[in-house]
Amino acid sequence: MQKSEMRFNPAQPAKGQEEYYEALQNKDIVFVSGNAGSGKSFLALNQGLKLLFDNRNKIDRICIIRPYIFTHAEKLGALPGTLDEKVIPFVASIRDNLEQLLPSHKDVNFVLQKIEFLTLSALRGRSLHNRYIIVEEAQNTPTEGDGMLTILTRIGKNSKMVIAGDLSQSDLPEEDGSFLEAINALSSLKEVAYVEMNDTDCIHRNKIIGSILECFADFRKNSF
Repeated sequence: MQKSEMRFNPAQPAKGQEEYYEALQNKDIVFVSGNAGSGKSFLALNQGLKLLFDNRNKIDRICIIRPYIFTHAEKLGALPGTLDEKVIPFVASIRDNLEQLLPSHKDVNFVLQKIEFLTLSALRGRSLHNRYIIVEEAQNTPTEGDGMLTILTRIGKNSKMVIAGDLSQSDLPEEDGSFLEAINALSSLKEVAYVEMNDTDCIHRNKIIGSILECFADFRKNSF
């Protein structure tokens, strides 16, 4: 299968996603924070596919980075198996999004061969040239070891980076995470954008998610 045979119908921004969509078109590094289901990873992957299969661009691979696995900042290095085996749990979320953007399993499997999955521990010493880099679960990037600085300084020539996080789902104490620190530190750079999609109107995975988040927030507020 060749790139020219790929079938890809780019998604358009929905309500509440317009600012993010515009930033993805125009900035080298985009920070985005938002609720689950607001399209942070979906639109980033959508943009990565556009660049990957546009011959006018030099992007030749999409790179997905996650700092840690899902609970209490447990390090992936503690898991058995090769690096490929360690990242299997978060390949599934990318496949879910690809299945919405591409019309066939054949197309999905072809694109997965163009995606490199990395963990924070595997980044040191790397130079990610000609990559579209998506950092997921960025709220779990630790200040210890300068995790976010490590990620940001991997960006190479002709590469772009999207750093997506949801502070309401952090597995780190607020003072131990470097997501907000990086946003504040780079706020003056014209090549960098920061977009918030924290309004429940931005949620498009399923509208009930907004109601679920609001109910939990009200319940917790009234419980203290």
